[in-house]
Amino acid sequence: MRVPDYPATMKRVILFHVEAISENCPQPIPIRYSETEVEAMMAPLRDRITQLEQQRNP
Repeated sequence: MRVPDYPATMKRVILFHVEAISENCPQPIPIRYSETEVEAMMAPLRDRITQLEQQRNP
């Protein structure tokens, strides 16, 4: 249990044996969108890009 080149003296060690974990916490779960939802979010951005490109290249 010693860490090589670590100068401190260990006085106590606690070992944990994990039998199971729960990945059901909503915090680390990424938000997932359907293709339809992504397209709806992207439409205004695409429209704006088109407007800007038309202003640049009349």
